[in-house]
Amino acid sequence: MITVLQRVSKGEVTVDGETRGFDGPGVCALIAITVNDTEKDVTLMASKIVSQRIFSDQDGRFNFSVKDVKGSILAVSNFTVAADTSRGNRPSFSNAMPGENAQSLFSKLLQEIEKHRLPVFRGVFGAHMDIHLVNDGPVTVIIDTSSSGDMKKSDSNSKHTEKFRNDPDSIIEGALLPLSWNNFSADEKSRINSLASGLVNYELLRKTLDMCLLSESSSSALSWLQKSGVFKALVPEIEEMVFLSSEDDRRHKHVWDHTLQVVKQTPPQLEIRYAALFHDIGKARTRKFEPDGKVTFYGHDSVGARMFWKISKKLGLSKEFTEYVAYLIRNHLRPGQYSSDWTSSAVRRFDRETRENMLEDLLELGRADITSKRPGRREDAVRLIDELYSRILEIRETDNKLPPLPKGLGNEIMNEFKLRPGPVLGIIKNTLEQQIIEGNIEPFMDSSYYISRIKNLFPEIGDKNDS
Repeated sequence: MITVLQRVSKGEVTVDGETRGFDGPGVCALIAITVNDTEKDVTLMASKIVSQRIFSDQDGRFNFSVKDVKGSILAVSNFTVAADTSRGNRPSFSNAMPGENAQSLFSKLLQEIEKHRLPVFRGVFGAHMDIHLVNDGPVTVIIDTSSSGDMKKSDSNSKHTEKFRNDPDSIIEGALLPLSWNNFSADEKSRINSLASGLVNYELLRKTLDMCLLSESSSSALSWLQKSGVFKALVPEIEEMVFLSSEDDRRHKHVWDHTLQVVKQTPPQLEIRYAALFHDIGKARTRKFEPDGKVTFYGHDSVGARMFWKISKKLGLSKEFTEYVAYLIRNHLRPGQYSSDWTSSAVRRFDRETRENMLEDLLELGRADITSKRPGRREDAVRLIDELYSRILEIRETDNKLPPLPKGLGNEIMNEFKLRPGPVLGIIKNTLEQQIIEGNIEPFMDSSYYISRIKNLFPEIGDKNDS
C-alpha cells in the first residue's frame, strides 16, 4: 500500500458537485492499494498516517503528528500513485489492486483511521474527483508498507536473483512465489530482464501459467511474468497489450490492466481464465484512429482467436482445449450486445447460435469483461447479462412445452398447394420441423410465414400450384 501524505492547511474534494473537506491543520492522503496488500498493510498504513510526525514544534522540528495537533484527514483513493514508470513513457498500473478487492481494503483503511477519533473526509472510490488543497511547507512524504522495515523480503529477493542467474528458467517459476517486482533494485530488475530474454522453455511456462491463472494471486503472478520479461520473450503478443490504451487514458481502458481484472473476475476454471487472459490480444493488431480522434478495435475478437491458435501451438495446448478457448475469445463481445428490447426470436437465435454446453461459460466471460469504475455501470451491465440468461431459460422451457408449428397448418398447406392427406404432406411438415431444429427458420410463427418458406423449400410444389 502506497500513500502520498501531505501536510496541509486546507483540504477539499469535490465529487459530482458535492464538496467535502476542512479548513485548518491536517493531512491529505492519496492512497493506492497494491496487488499484494492485505489487512496487515491496512493496519500499518492507518497507524502511519495518523502518527507520522510531519507537524513542527515551536523550534521548527517535525515532532507532532496530525493526531497530536488534533487535525483533520482528507483520504482519497488514487491508484495512479502505484504507477510503474520504469518502462516507456506511458505509466503502467498493473501494480494497483483492481476492482472490488481494492475498494474493500480502502474501506477497512478508513475504518482503522476513524478509530483514532479524528475528523475524516473522504473521496468516492473510483469516481472522478477534483481535489483542492493548500500544502503547508511544502511537506510531502511517501509511505510504502511493502518496504517498511521489511528487510527480510529484500534479502529474499536477492537470493532469488542469484537463483535466477544460475537457473534462468526459475524466473518463470518466480511467478508462483510472493515476490514483489517493486522490491527489486534497478540493477536486479535489469539482470532479470536480460536473463528472461533468452528463455525458450514453453512447456514450463504452460505448466506455470496454468497454476498462476487458477491461483488467488493471479494478478500478481501474471504481473511478475510480464515485468520479469517472460512474456516478452515467449509470448510477445501479450507484451503488445501492456502499454495499449484508448484515447482518453482512463485506467479501465488500459488493456493490460483491464485484462488482469477480467482474469480476477472470472471463476477459477482454466478454459475461462485462458480466454480472459487472451480475450483482448487482438487489439494491438486492430487499433485504428478515426478522423474524430476515436480509437477503434474492429474485429479484434476474431483476430485474437486466430492469434491464440498460434500461441497454443507454442504452449503445447491440446486441440480440444484450444478450440474451446478460441471460441470464447471470438464470441466474448456477444453477451454485452444484449439489450432488454430484444425480441424472443432474437434471444432464441442467440441461444441457438451459441455452441452447445458453452452458454454459461460465455456469459461468465461476458460478465467478467465489464470493468467500468463508474458508479452503477458494472452492476447495470451484469444485470443485463443475467436477464439474458433468465430469458434463455424461460424460452427453452416454453419451447419444450409447445409444438413449433401452429395448429391447423396442415389444412392450410393442403388448401394453398391443393394437396391431399398423405406422405407428401408429412414430408413437408417434417422438413419444416427439421429446419427449425437447425435454426434455418423460426418456430412459433403464423401459418403464412411457413407457407412462404415451403415455396422456397419445395419450388416444384409452388410451380405446380401456380400452373
